[in-house]
Amino acid sequence: MAQTQPYGFPCKGGLDLNRSSFDLQEEAGVATQLVNFEVDGDGGYHKIKGCTKVTNDVKSRIVVSPTIDDVVNPLTTSFSIKGIIGYKKGGIAVSGSSIYFTQNGIDWMQLDRITTDAAGEDHATFIARSAAGGTISSKPISFIVYESAASEDQIIICNGVTAPFQILITGYSSSPLNLTYKVTQIEISHGEAGYVLKPTTGATHKNRLVLAGDEAHPNSVFYSDVITGDISFSGGSSGIVVLEDKVVGVSHFKDTVVVFCKSSIHKIENLGDANNQRVVTISKNVGCVSKETIQELGGDLIFLAQDGLRTLAGTDKIDDTELGTVSRPIRTILDKKILENINLLDLASVVVKSKNQYRLFYSNSATPALSTSAGRENDIKNSEGIIATLTSQGLEFSETKGMQCKAIASIVLDNIETIYHGDRYGAILRHDKGTGFFTDEQYKNIRAVYRTPYLDFGDMGTQKTLNYVNLKLEAEGVVTPTLGIRYGEENYTPIQPADIVLPRLTLPSNFGSARFSNSVYEFAFGALTSPLIRQAVQGSGNTVQIKLLSDDQKASFSVQGIYINYYPSGRR
Repeated sequence: MAQTQPYGFPCKGGLDLNRSSFDLQEEAGVATQLVNFEVDGDGGYHKIKGCTKVTNDVKSRIVVSPTIDDVVNPLTTSFSIKGIIGYKKGGIAVSGSSIYFTQNGIDWMQLDRITTDAAGEDHATFIARSAAGGTISSKPISFIVYESAASEDQIIICNGVTAPFQILITGYSSSPLNLTYKVTQIEISHGEAGYVLKPTTGATHKNRLVLAGDEAHPNSVFYSDVITGDISFSGGSSGIVVLEDKVVGVSHFKDTVVVFCKSSIHKIENLGDANNQRVVTISKNVGCVSKETIQELGGDLIFLAQDGLRTLAGTDKIDDTELGTVSRPIRTILDKKILENINLLDLASVVVKSKNQYRLFYSNSATPALSTSAGRENDIKNSEGIIATLTSQGLEFSETKGMQCKAIASIVLDNIETIYHGDRYGAILRHDKGTGFFTDEQYKNIRAVYRTPYLDFGDMGTQKTLNYVNLKLEAEGVVTPTLGIRYGEENYTPIQPADIVLPRLTLPSNFGSARFSNSVYEFAFGALTSPLIRQAVQGSGNTVQIKLLSDDQKASFSVQGIYINYYPSGRR
């Protein structure tokens, strides 16, 4: 019998649905399916963590004093989370049509009450005011943080329905009863008496507030005077920039204001300087499809354009920018699932700084049958996302399925980053935490799948009989993934071997770091941190695909590389 031959490869490159199976032979470690895994910047593919419940339903936990009122059933009424931001060692969330504030993630207080005292109002006076309610858009909103050296940070909320809300909470107490609240709405001067501007997007730039997206003035960008106290859009060096295209979003970037329009991109230099301000066109034929996709990653802006994900980078040349496309490997997903259905979807994105990742989530914007468990479960199950990890080779991609993010935010407190997201049902969840997806008031399995291309081991004409497979795995707890072997291309249907549940993988019990446990399976004395799991397999074919599957609520794990031992046989 012929001698066995080796074939091994590291797991790297991420998801690639664009190139042919022949082309992928040169990079065996790329994936043709990579669901609920993420590319690890240090190598390998890591099963993503789930989400844990912070609060069931924001609107059902409103604090009016020490008591709670306005209790509703989140499973029969939709109070979708439309925005989340960290503030005052707690957070602000927009749920349903109102704005709420929390310090502990459990008790929430409604904030959309307009104050009249310039110095702010104490808790008792503030909650005695009637809540505006019903004033927030049905679409995701925009948060803008105005940081001031002279006072505490302020939050500006643009919703496209009312004048922007300006929120300032002062004091240093862990109890909302001891804080001072100032909530106003910003009036924007534009020369039309009786009309209130209702922007949907904005940014801060060199002590100015920049707003855009008003329905009646879709091509206009409004900027305030230099802020020294109250925010003013009248007089001073405030002004308006009118473009030829509808404004989608604005962002501060490298001393300029970048304006993303529907079909073009521009930057405003020297904003507010009457003698030197100018508008520079970056692109006349590339635009942005949604403000929810604009983020800064690795010093560049990333956004979703009509032809996929693009980056906007500053170059070494003075005042120069470069526009590039980065999503060719997942163009099929972007085209078929997002861009062709853009008007039917809610989008949300975030940058996970600790992982150099851009995460973009998309879900149906239409409200399903909330009163039925099946309707709610299908709604969550059909919620998907894309994870783009910045590596030394550029962006590498994977998918998520089964985790619904209507709004998501990265909150850094005491130099520790925590990600939170909200769903359609008013729940706020700790993102990238836990071993299951929270759905319909219970935790569900995370179904994670990794598939290699169909590999010919360098010779398509030779039959291969597999002997065994070695998997380099690293677990964060007890895991039992499943190994699948498939022979032939996808349209070839020979008898295939059954999937194999791999031996239980546990954490090593190392001296000085292990802890006592009642479980005989949780730790293994003498185990390796990253063991090589050897599994005997059977079957033969000209090409072979390896699948790794996990469908459970067990710990995360990484697959670093795969080694295959096989017998070559006759040529066909």
